[in-house]
Amino acid sequence: MWLSNAVMVAVTAFLFGLAVWRAKGIPFEALKESGKTFLTMLPIIICAFVCEGLIKTIVPPSWIQKWLAVESGWRGIAIGCIAGALTLDQWSAYLHELGFEDIRITDQRHDLNAYATVSYTH
Repeated sequence: MWLSNAVMVAVTAFLFGLAVWRAKGIPFEALKESGKTFLTMLPIIICAFVCEGLIKTIVPPSWIQKWLAVESGWRGIAIGCIAGALTLDQWSAYLHELGFEDIRITDQRHDLNAYATVSYTH
């Protein structure tokens, strides 16, 4: 993992140097936009890490290995593809089948609809 971090730092430093060279100084507008993006993504990142930790404590590792890891073979690839291809309506129907009621999935009109606000009662 240290190698991927080192590569990311090197690419960022190179791009920053290139921007400084082209702008003849520190590109404050680019830094401002980066800061806005960071602040927008920060709650999503925090929630993702919290969910990841919760899932690790709730779902047994043997189940993950059976269905999604290398041991699952083509089945794991198929499950990942299908889960990624489902529409929000299909996810809503699936949650309803699991017993959730009053499911509301709201399009936030951000990031090509990659994120949505989901609320439900159980």
